[in-house]
Amino acid sequence: MHCSACEKEIIDDDVGITCCISACSKSYHISCTDLTQSEISSLVNARFFWACTLCQLSSDNVLGIQKNVILQSKSTGNRSELKISTDNSATRIEKLGEYIEAAVPAIISQTSLNLSFCKINTQKITDIENRIEKLEEHQKRCNIEINGIPYRPNEDLNSLVNTTLSLLNCEQDSLHITEIKRIRSYSDSPSKPIIISFSNYHKKELVLSRAKRSDLLLLSNLGFSSTRRFYLNEHLTANKKKLLYLVKQNKNQIGYSRLWVKKGNILIKIKGATINVTDLDTFGSLSEFNQVL
Repeated sequence: MHCSACEKEIIDDDVGITCCISACSKSYHISCTDLTQSEISSLVNARFFWACTLCQLSSDNVLGIQKNVILQSKSTGNRSELKISTDNSATRIEKLGEYIEAAVPAIISQTSLNLSFCKINTQKITDIENRIEKLEEHQKRCNIEINGIPYRPNEDLNSLVNTTLSLLNCEQDSLHITEIKRIRSYSDSPSKPIIISFSNYHKKELVLSRAKRSDLLLLSNLGFSSTRRFYLNEHLTANKKKLLYLVKQNKNQIGYSRLWVKKGNILIKIKGATINVTDLDTFGSLSEFNQVL
């Protein structure tokens, strides 16, 4: 058996002592501990438990050590020895408290620093999201989204768009169209939107202005059996589509008389005033409306 302090062997002629904490159970030379002669006598005569310095400073063990000391002292009735042992435990508890008290400011400081980094990172993420939104808006500013035209296998999108533009007295060749495609729809509609991309913003605005005044945008005019109307709209970002849907769903609550989209902005007419809903709340909370009203 070796001393855990000096690592030398404890031989028969030496006086050794073992820590009473089961998770520790390390042995020491009496001379290698911080025990006084009075405390050694107390241990021998009153049969006190003893815990090594490391275990006494442990927050998990210190209360249990003090309790054991009290119980053993009551059984012996040696009050003077109880005072010595409890004083020692109290001193060690006080030291532990001082250590914790000294550590708390550093912990609080580190926590505050982490919170500051979180705020900075959150702001950076918001800035990046806003930049992505602006880039997406710019990318789609020359696009028109056609909704309500059913998909047909082996369809000729170019022919469909050309017929649609003819209904509006627009010639496709003069409009500088760069791309025609269907895109994925986030709604339950079986008709995927058709996107027309123009190289010129004013050409797109010309087509939209004529589409708003036309009564000819019917499926029957495109060769379908249905007489339902289809629609030409601005190609909005995903966030603005969510907001537009929300505004439509809450028409009675908001109380607007007219809703329209212009240059990527969602506008409403309410009590004679035009309000840009996009500036109020991009992500759809209606709390701002109550303040405006």
